[in-house]
Amino acid sequence: MKAETKNLVGAIQFFDETIGTKEFAHIVRRLLHAALRLHIKDNNKQYSEWIDDGYFWLNEFLEKIDPQLERDIYETTSQSTN
Repeated sequence: MKAETKNLVGAIQFFDETIGTKEFAHIVRRLLHAALRLHIKDNNKQYSEWIDDGYFWLNEFLEKIDPQLERDIYETTSQSTN
């Protein structure tokens, strides 16, 4: 089995057996929010690049498993056109 396939099987198994995608996305979004709030208060900005990269890729992943941002944008636009 190719490594990529093994990774996908592992991810599917993780979400099937451990935690649902919506709950996982919710927990990670809270973590991202808290980490960014702490970072904003940190005058040192020592980990700026790490936080920026991590936030981007985690958010990309979360949008694949639970597209909240796209849903929120769609709801906002559809409400403003009514």
